[in-house]
Amino acid sequence: MGQLVAEIAKAKGHHIVAIQALKNSSGSIESSDVCIDFSHSSVVLDHLRECLKLKKPLIVGTTGWEHQISEAKKHVEISNGCALYSPNFSLGIALFIQMISHAAPLINAFSDYEMTGIEYHHREKKDAPSGTAKKIAEAAGGRLSFTSVRCGEIPGTHTVLFDSKVDTITLTHQARSREGFAYGAIKAAEWIVGKTGWWTFDEMVRSLYSSRNPL
Repeated sequence: MGQLVAEIAKAKGHHIVAIQALKNSSGSIESSDVCIDFSHSSVVLDHLRECLKLKKPLIVGTTGWEHQISEAKKHVEISNGCALYSPNFSLGIALFIQMISHAAPLINAFSDYEMTGIEYHHREKKDAPSGTAKKIAEAAGGRLSFTSVRCGEIPGTHTVLFDSKVDTITLTHQARSREGFAYGAIKAAEWIVGKTGWWTFDEMVRSLYSSRNPL
């Protein structure tokens, strides 16, 4: 993902001033406007502290560190810094989560239906269920549990089923490639510059929607 983000950022006219990877690192983030992290859950907090120290906003797409988010928020607040975290930077997923948040209360009003979820990812993905599945479950009001499948090169598919004796309602988001996640992360990086506080990709999407559709 890090390589893909760099490639697409360059294609969109952005300048990459530093790349920090396990095997090869180059440049310094001191001259950057914003940093993007697709690394490993064990080092996200270290990266966040470094960015906050240098007053650089950080976009985090790494998953599997959700148990440390409360600590991360405290660091951001104390330093008056800025960070945006999302387990999934797909615009389609952000819209899918909004759909689930509206569909779940409607279904909950009818005891005939049970709710469940299935999520599919490539075999290298470590966390199960995925961070995205957890966000979808949260949007559904906590009534939803996911079965996880790890196989092959699947970029990511999330399905929510509302099942009764007489029919099944199925809502599915299927990523065609990982490019969508990279485009979303770069869009978040463009949006976050000049802001402070802790943000989510969903909040960014709602902010962009509200700016064009004032209430």
